[in-house]
Amino acid sequence: MSIEPHPLKVVRLPGEFSSDDTRVLARYFQAGDEERSCATIQRVLDLPEDEVVTLLGCIRSDYFHRHLDLEETLLRHFEEGVIRHLPDPEALSPERRVVLGAYFTMEYSVEAAALFNPSIVPHPNQENVPEGSIRFVMSFRATGEGHISS
Repeated sequence: MSIEPHPLKVVRLPGEFSSDDTRVLARYFQAGDEERSCATIQRVLDLPEDEVVTLLGCIRSDYFHRHLDLEETLLRHFEEGVIRHLPDPEALSPERRVVLGAYFTMEYSVEAAALFNPSIVPHPNQENVPEGSIRFVMSFRATGEGHISS
């Protein structure tokens, strides 16, 4: 039995897919071993309060436009990585808590390295599609920094 090849005409459209390095997540960052973490915490604790407020202003202007609820995320990172090293965390200003959390936060770009492994399947709804055409669904795999799949 012989299978006849089906003539297929592919028309390339002008659209283009590319990675977007502005799509970032705010992830908890462990600053090395306990000694290094404690040294980082101490450097922030040694800052005068006016410098902490200025630093928080810089953090807000540089990063808050890219993240929803970033301040809550920074406070969560403060609680995850900093609070256990402090004798009296309640004595810290809210601004210093956020700045400490920022020191234990990293931005991770989910699309920084590549988009690859495209997959394409026919869409289940082919209504109102011109004759000789097909509606399809396409997906990609994105690789972020450190070649971690996203």
